[in-house]
Amino acid sequence: MYALAALAVCVGTAWLIFGNSDDNWMVQHSLYLNESLSQAPSNTTVFTRFTLVTFPALIFSPFAEELLYRGCMISGFSKTWGVPVALCIKAFAFALVHLTHYGLNPVQPSLIAVWLPSMFFVALVLGWIVLKNNSIWVAFLSHRFFNFRMNGLVFLFLPDLVCV
Repeated sequence: MYALAALAVCVGTAWLIFGNSDDNWMVQHSLYLNESLSQAPSNTTVFTRFTLVTFPALIFSPFAEELLYRGCMISGFSKTWGVPVALCIKAFAFALVHLTHYGLNPVQPSLIAVWLPSMFFVALVLGWIVLKNNSIWVAFLSHRFFNFRMNGLVFLFLPDLVCV
């Protein structure tokens, strides 16, 4: 539920500010997914294309990122600086790492201006989920849900960019 709200805020903000322009990180994400699918046969179904790019996003990223950011960083930094500071440090680190996805190659300041705070917000929500539930696994499942819905929105609203 909280992951869906975070996704709605991030996607809504990007679309409100940029529409379907290249500065919208969802447009960039659809182009990235399309590039990832460039080797798929032209007759590959939309469902298969969705599955090919979504399955790894449901397993690898959420598992590794939740262990590092919500597992190690929150517990480690909380002991030294307290929970609020730990949440902000790990959220900032999460957001910076996610700049490697969009905004840096090529450098797009307007995209970065929305993408960086979006990922910071998502990281805060995931950290709050860990603290509220006292479990990294709930954040792992929420992260998976976020990635699944993000790809689903791309396939739903930008099919011409990802299914060419």
